[in-house]
Amino acid sequence: MPHRRNPLLDLVTRLGDAATWEEVQEIVLTRAGSSVGSHGTTLALTNRTGTHLDVFTPSSPSIPSAVVDLHAESTLAKTILEGHPVVLSGVAITPGILDSLQLSPDTTAIIAVPLVGAEGAAGGVAFGYSDRTDVASADTDRAILVGRWIGRAFEHTRYQEQGRLFVDGLREELTHHASAPRGLSVHGAYRPPWAGEPLGGDWFDTFTGMGGAGIAVVGDVAGHGITASPTMIAMRSYLRALAFQDPDPHRVLNAADQLLTEFDREAGLVTMTLGVFEVEEGQLTIVNAGMPPPILRSHDGTVTVIDGGRSRVLGSGLEREHEEPVRVAFQSGDTIVFFTDGVLVPLPNSGVEISDIVGIMRNHGGDELESLVLAILDPPHRGTVRLDDATALAVRATGDV
Repeated sequence: MPHRRNPLLDLVTRLGDAATWEEVQEIVLTRAGSSVGSHGTTLALTNRTGTHLDVFTPSSPSIPSAVVDLHAESTLAKTILEGHPVVLSGVAITPGILDSLQLSPDTTAIIAVPLVGAEGAAGGVAFGYSDRTDVASADTDRAILVGRWIGRAFEHTRYQEQGRLFVDGLREELTHHASAPRGLSVHGAYRPPWAGEPLGGDWFDTFTGMGGAGIAVVGDVAGHGITASPTMIAMRSYLRALAFQDPDPHRVLNAADQLLTEFDREAGLVTMTLGVFEVEEGQLTIVNAGMPPPILRSHDGTVTVIDGGRSRVLGSGLEREHEEPVRVAFQSGDTIVFFTDGVLVPLPNSGVEISDIVGIMRNHGGDELESLVLAILDPPHRGTVRLDDATALAVRATGDV
């Protein structure tokens, strides 16, 4: 005998998986009715000002079929304002009620319940029945239970969306102020991990130091998701202040390490690459604390992996020795990319290795920087799996000094 799926379990599972307000709305209109055995479903959601109801039906799942004053004579308005279910049957169901609820004329019974979350009612839902003239208490109890699940799902997705908006704004704020130093063109981009965390430990930054040197930083705080972000934000601020005053890479790393271990003792390790561009002298100085090696494409097409300038990662608490940076020529038309280890994917058939980035630099190193960064972060063969957040920053000497 084939297994029969429980409609209520199906509804609850889908609501739990919903990531957006619109997804919850669609699930309610297409599946909530079957969970309570109804033949028609009407959803009413309070607007942002809390004065009106937007009414949705299966035939109009995304655009309101009606807008009702919350304090007008309405079955759903009464349900929402009083926070109690309303049950109607027989002669109590007038054409005006059916019209306001957008239910079919053959409806003989109605159960309307509020969608209640922790912060009150987000709206209400009405279930119409055409096969009965009375409503059992068990039917009402089931509808109330469904209304609670729906209310919680709407509330949960609202919190998620508010969080996403906050994090998106924070991420934009962190990268928006990255400015191109004189004589350089820059472009950086960030990709969150596949698990959906919108902000993690990666960051990039470019700015001009007090003496006119161009500073580029790409870093990664150990850990995943939003928990790594406070340390990331602190490190970005430390490095801006330190490198602006004195762009010597060794002194910058030493001071940043001291600040990290003194004021953020719960933080994990931090890896980063710091590049100091002396544009007029045509020289680039790099120190690399645990990151993948930057890759340089000279104006003549030569591609070089810059594997020197290695330094200890930050946050270990160990005393730092004097670590020599690596110095390379950087002239007009040269392009270098810095990237975090999240760019590299150690997976069969979709893996990305240093050799792949070298190939991208050979083939696309002369492209617009935005296109180059896109090719590094999203090569066609890498697949959709991203185990860690990933950041790439491309810097090109323009010759304008």
